[in-house]
Amino acid sequence: MSKIRITCQKITSFFLIGTEHSAGLVFWGSLRSVDSQDYALGQKIEDILFSKNRALINDWMRGQKSSEELNTFLSEQLQTSPERLWDIFLRDCKSMEFDNQLRKKIEQIKTRAHVVLVTGNMDCFTRYTVPALALEKVFDKIINSSDLGYLKTEKEGETFLACVREYDVQISQTFLIDDSVKTCEFFNSLGGKSYPVLKGKEDTLRFMEVLYQATSNKSEDTIPAIDAALQIQEIRGQAAPENFKID
Repeated sequence: MSKIRITCQKITSFFLIGTEHSAGLVFWGSLRSVDSQDYALGQKIEDILFSKNRALINDWMRGQKSSEELNTFLSEQLQTSPERLWDIFLRDCKSMEFDNQLRKKIEQIKTRAHVVLVTGNMDCFTRYTVPALALEKVFDKIINSSDLGYLKTEKEGETFLACVREYDVQISQTFLIDDSVKTCEFFNSLGGKSYPVLKGKEDTLRFMEVLYQATSNKSEDTIPAIDAALQIQEIRGQAAPENFKID
């Protein structure tokens, strides 16, 4: 899931990592375990948010609803203590994990390019998860839909376009990796390049290795190099060799 125009070995590159976040039991993650005493409560939250009130999720991701409002709504629906529900929610927001391999790979890429997290997410991500995981140190910039008031694919792509304008870079020189095919296709329609990572962590790491190796070339035009790398490696489902380079 920004600081443009970073130059290293005469390379100017800009990469976006996108995520589509669904609240569900992610923000109530401790309730997912069948061993949890509150497992039944977690199942009820899932049903209320996704089966009966799915529109609330998008409102939350657009910043039209706050975490406090969602907590109050759920506590009323569940007839349970709002304080207790909020305590679970807050604890889980702060205890989410960010994969250490992914963190290290991003640190590598940042020596050669800018890396921005663009996420469709809720206010609690910015308020609690980002500081708890020190994500502001991982990414050059974090763009959250709830902070903007609209989703990535809304307002004719203003989320992406405003970002590249901020750093005076052409969108044709940006690359998006995202867990949504729809978002990737939308980004391509704006003039950028994208790669959908649909197989989880390993797929993401494989592709980021190609990004890292492609930017080792001293050519300033890295997008064609990445395209070539993807074609040569047939990266979907295959790991890039450790010594892979673009000549």
